[in-house]
Amino acid sequence: DLVLPDHSYLESWVDALPESGSLVPIAGVAPPVMKPLFETRATPDVLLEVARRLQRPLGLPWQTFEEMLKASFGPLGEDGWSAARKQGGWWGSARALPAPARPAEPRAISGVRAGALPPKTARTEQLSNMALD
Repeated sequence: DLVLPDHSYLESWVDALPESGSLVPIAGVAPPVMKPLFETRATPDVLLEVARRLQRPLGLPWQTFEEMLKASFGPLGEDGWSAARKQGGWWGSARALPAPARPAEPRAISGVRAGALPPKTARTEQLSNMALD
């Protein structure tokens, strides 16, 4: 068995890009508020390490999830990242909204085209409609 205990939400970075009817774009970010109580690791940090240890590493530029979050706020400049951390998020003009951090060149994995989405089925359509209710 493989057991990968995750941090609690209080022990790890939390980010959110809500899809809302807001007139201004919003990006939420919150740092950990406490040190881990047990021998746990944040899932994003585990996934970044797995990406580095693959037989053909993905070459992601970030060592930690915090670095990845900071990079996603990069278009706003250092002040944008500092302000987002201080006030728990960022809100502003649509052209400056941070995009999710991604590697510069996505590549295919196991014959699947990079960025490909699974086909839409009647079930996924039903679930999407339920979420809107």
